[in-house]
Amino acid sequence: MQFQATLAAAERLLGGSARRGTVLAAVNDLLGAQSSIREVRATAGSVDPLLCVDGAVISAQSDVVTWISVAATNSDRSFTRLYTAVTPVGSHVDAVKAALMAAAELQAAVRTAGEVGEVWMDGSLATPLIALATSLPAVPVEAAAEFAVSLDDLEVVDSVAAYVRLAEQGRLRALPKQDTARAFVDQWAEQLDESAGRWLTMQRDRAVLGAVLQAGTCVMARTAPEVAAVEVSPAKSARLQSVQEQLAAAMGPWRHTSPHVAYVMPKHLDRPIKYEWTMPADSEEGAVAEVGVELAGRLDPLCRGPRMLEPLPQYVVDRHAKESVRYVHQLLMDAVGQQLGARHPELARSYRS
Repeated sequence: MQFQATLAAAERLLGGSARRGTVLAAVNDLLGAQSSIREVRATAGSVDPLLCVDGAVISAQSDVVTWISVAATNSDRSFTRLYTAVTPVGSHVDAVKAALMAAAELQAAVRTAGEVGEVWMDGSLATPLIALATSLPAVPVEAAAEFAVSLDDLEVVDSVAAYVRLAEQGRLRALPKQDTARAFVDQWAEQLDESAGRWLTMQRDRAVLGAVLQAGTCVMARTAPEVAAVEVSPAKSARLQSVQEQLAAAMGPWRHTSPHVAYVMPKHLDRPIKYEWTMPADSEEGAVAEVGVELAGRLDPLCRGPRMLEPLPQYVVDRHAKESVRYVHQLLMDAVGQQLGARHPELARSYRS
């Protein structure tokens, strides 16, 4: 089978390769002129451990319901939250799964920050808030009551409020993995000629910075208003309207936080690491830049490569979360089969072609 047409289409999506070298050179010159690239400094003395939080979710669909298992933990396993739930089969299931995992992650984040002063999220700072904010309109009336019970079990309103306070205090950090952000390249495109700018706006931040940054350097931070832009969507069900109002109140101050984002190219990895963080509201611009460089210095020695394409604590917590959720889900499905299989086979029986 020939793939030339598909490969050519992929290159067209990136604007072709003819201008790549010249545009990247122009970007490099622009960043150099603006002193936007800094060398990563080794962290002096001992530093607090970098504790990362991550969650995982598994589901199993029977004839009439979907069984859901969630786990959230941190990279030293000092806190793990396990939770199980059930919802009717339907198009809302993915939203429920994402929301329950987010709620558990927020619990883990708040607890971890209480232990060590800060917390690093696996994924963007806003991801758990977005998952919760967008889940409410997706849940149909027949699933609303049990979903509301689950959110209450996971103390979601209290966790969201505490998470926002951590942001206001400058105690949140995050490590987004797969992202399609292009705010940096859009900003640079405005400062280049029209042709170069047009090519640049077809690229993504991580790809361009991967070509521009040298090992052991980082790009200066930019503010990230898109991270702060989270709105709670209206619920369809009256049962969830109270939850919606409480979440909206808890998330309200989030839009006034000032998240920042930067990338670092580790010395022993050929892929730039994106990181986000918050600062106290009264921080000066110079302090933001210095914190960005300091965080890059903390991340750099944790990026071992070449197969581990992320900082070690992020890799570790991902494995912990997946192991934990597989364990609890196996126990859940064993209980479903043993306790409900005979009385309600439709709850335990599934069909797969």
